[in-house]
Amino acid sequence: MPGNTFRPILVVTVAVYCSCAVLRSAPGNTTNAPSPVEFLGATHDIGSPALDRGLTGKPLRVGRAGSARGICVQAPARIELKLAPSCKQFMARIGMDNAPRMAGTASFVVLLDDQEAYRSPLLSKGMEPLPVSLALGSAGMMALVVEEAGIVVGDMADWLEPQILMADGRILDLSVSLAEQGFLERTAAPKLPQRAGSVICDVRQLGAKGDARADDTQAFEQAFTALGNAAHGVLRIPPGDYRITRRIELVLRAADSARSGITVEGEGQSVSNLLCDSPGGLFRLVDPACATQFNLRDFSIVARQENCGTALDFGSPGRGARNYRTLTIENVDIRGDNVYRSNYFSVGLDATGHWRPLFRNLVVHSSRQRGTDRPAPDNSTGGACGVRADWCYAPAFEHCYVWGTRTGYSILCRNAPEGPEDASFIRCTAVGCAVGIDIDTPIPEPQLLITGCHINCTEVGIRLRNRKFFTITDNLMYSAVPSETPYTDILVSGRSHCGLITGNIFHFAGRDVYRADPQSARVNVHITSDIRDVTVANNIFNAKGTTVLIESGARRVKADDNGIANAHAKPSKN
Repeated sequence: MPGNTFRPILVVTVAVYCSCAVLRSAPGNTTNAPSPVEFLGATHDIGSPALDRGLTGKPLRVGRAGSARGICVQAPARIELKLAPSCKQFMARIGMDNAPRMAGTASFVVLLDDQEAYRSPLLSKGMEPLPVSLALGSAGMMALVVEEAGIVVGDMADWLEPQILMADGRILDLSVSLAEQGFLERTAAPKLPQRAGSVICDVRQLGAKGDARADDTQAFEQAFTALGNAAHGVLRIPPGDYRITRRIELVLRAADSARSGITVEGEGQSVSNLLCDSPGGLFRLVDPACATQFNLRDFSIVARQENCGTALDFGSPGRGARNYRTLTIENVDIRGDNVYRSNYFSVGLDATGHWRPLFRNLVVHSSRQRGTDRPAPDNSTGGACGVRADWCYAPAFEHCYVWGTRTGYSILCRNAPEGPEDASFIRCTAVGCAVGIDIDTPIPEPQLLITGCHINCTEVGIRLRNRKFFTITDNLMYSAVPSETPYTDILVSGRSHCGLITGNIFHFAGRDVYRADPQSARVNVHITSDIRDVTVANNIFNAKGTTVLIESGARRVKADDNGIANAHAKPSKN
């Protein structure tokens, strides 16, 4: 993202260089001369950059344009170059590589003498390459930078045909110059030993005190390092209160493509407690190969500060259909150290690119006002999201509970032209959130089941956009705002189609539920104009307001055989 501070994962520095590069004065006329551009070093997120090919080994291609020359990097990335005074203009075409199953979005930046001289708009996969022509002036240093835009991994970016125009009119082919300077050899990721067999770590044996006062961060870092170097690993957290003062990261090697497993287990919720005393969150676990199976269970995560970031952050590239589960979270509680205080996590759990993640008995609490059962006005002191599944295929939520965040559960596809299919919510609860369950995919994706859930929110209970073959059934739908405040229980929009909304009960617990005044601004089911083939049947409407609102233009939407249990419930409107 703009303003990112890159964490160097790979840093290469080259001393004084003197070699030859291809300089072209006219088509077909090349000469050898000392290179006016010196490669100094590079930082690269995962693995190594590539010359004249994509990171997957395929030819460079941005949108419909292919090229035999260029540099492909994984954002965030930075390539530093020293320029001779004869270098006058930088030219290239830029864009996101068309690598399959990679949903890239990034910004391209050129720095001259550490000052930003060019910044592209956000570019996404599928967009045509954008030409860049930048006068270099008297700059002695140039850095080619690519900044990620939110996705954890998968942002593969191409600098196509990078060239330098010289003062004498000749053109330097930058990719050829870099190749001659050993760019690939000098930026190659170090060869690491194969992962060991199995390891079991106990944080107490690694020096953790668990007394809520001592800093136990180092013990957990040692444990995760051991897990990352093993094919199969278990981290055990005995009873106690473990204080952690900085985010703990585990980024597995992309070469570790063989299936492996990592388990983090405690002795129970509120028994094994991880006290997060850091604004950066607790754990960030990244698997570039989408091969490791992560299992976390039986512990609590407690925010000791206001807005402690993302408690659990899991990243993997979206790599299509897999026949195994890559993430299982069970019996985990994420909360502030006291519900009447302002300490909370901005996001409870953020999973990107995982295959069939399962969340069972995952509980996320935000902060609330003293003496009330709801968060502060406009969720101003609460978290942004309880659980977020970004480009996760078939996420399953069972017996989960989110309370007081802006969004309870979010299924979305950031920076991706399409989203994975399938999702289910069974016996889940969203209370005091602005939006309870938010499903938003770029194009209509098949299958969604929401059943047996309890939804009690302040703006929208269930918001559905671009879903087909969905079933919303047997849920209890409340409203956490007064009758006169606008509220929608179920909102179906986008190009959603072929769905059932059946067997739900719509209720309001306020004292005026059976009174004509005040008039209610609540809509139980709202079907927008671009929806087709949806049935709303066998529901019970025991709340004031409009039962079913069907916008003009919706096709083959039926609202039949519903029960009206409240005299002030308005009939369906077309």
